[in-house]
Amino acid sequence: MLPYSEAFMRKAVLQCIPVQIALTLTERCNERCRHCYLPRTASSPGLPTARLLSLFEELAQAGCVGLTMTGGEPLLRSDLLELLKAARTQRFAIGLFTNATLIDEEWAEALAGVGLQGAEVSLYGATAEAHDAITQRRGSFARTMAGMRRLTERGVNVVLKFVVTRLNVGHLEQLPALAASMNCDWEASFLITPRLDGDTSPMDLIAPQPETPDPYRVRNTIHLSDARQRQRDLGCPCGAARGEASVNARGDVLPCVMWPDTWSLGNVLTHSFEDIWHGPRAEQFRELTGQRNGLQCAACEDEPWCGRCPAVSTLVNGDMWAPYPMACEHARRTRRMSSRQQKTRRLPLIRPGKGGQRR
Repeated sequence: MLPYSEAFMRKAVLQCIPVQIALTLTERCNERCRHCYLPRTASSPGLPTARLLSLFEELAQAGCVGLTMTGGEPLLRSDLLELLKAARTQRFAIGLFTNATLIDEEWAEALAGVGLQGAEVSLYGATAEAHDAITQRRGSFARTMAGMRRLTERGVNVVLKFVVTRLNVGHLEQLPALAASMNCDWEASFLITPRLDGDTSPMDLIAPQPETPDPYRVRNTIHLSDARQRQRDLGCPCGAARGEASVNARGDVLPCVMWPDTWSLGNVLTHSFEDIWHGPRAEQFRELTGQRNGLQCAACEDEPWCGRCPAVSTLVNGDMWAPYPMACEHARRTRRMSSRQQKTRRLPLIRPGKGGQRR
């Protein structure tokens, strides 16, 4: 997700302008990550080149500003460079999600020359042993590190993306130093979901969350969430099918990349993006997600702090309004943090002065 100002995204969501699109170029991948949300049987090579080129024009006309190209592994597409150049002619800000294992000197030069907004690279440990155990590909750590370094040496903005699991949670505190040595930024997330086909095996990898996120830039953990504030201000929990959407490798337009195919809004192989975006299925989704939390959550004392994601609820429970453990724990801890912060703000300040008096 490329960064936007709050005011910009607010306008996009209220006016249903799809400013951010995540495009899955292919489901094929050269790694087999244990926690991946794509089904194990996923193997679609992606949409034809010609349809992608025309889709770029449709997205630009719809108001898209940021285009995130993801997979699978996007570099497995032989036409990737052509697609990147075509997307840039539409003036998209392009983000590339990759494991970087295929980025040799030639690819690094090409990617640097395209003018990417940034590349987000998956890394799952500070050592080869930890990383390769999750990708299930021996040597992947060394290849990823080499690919990242080739990009940063050429001035590409790289963000190291770390999914925290019970297998690598002990490496979390090593991330800042590792990212600094690579001259890149980093993010970590505790969020692990079932695969899009309902396979719950990735959930076995969920790691316990820390009591405090400091000093980590950790998403989907216990930091104060603004999701409920967005619900009140905008009438929806997020920008899904309002300010953002996803197009998967088979052409289904989804509210966001987290939603299963059962919530396809339409397919770009048979309809234009504009017809899908303004179609009945999209309107139905917006109406449903404009409601508040379901009856199961209405009486919960943590509900005002709840940042529950309807997509994750759907994957975990088959019900977009049902609670799931990570959201409940997040809300509970956020409420405690909020309470502690309010108590801290009420304490009088002690400033240097005669007798150290309170002022």
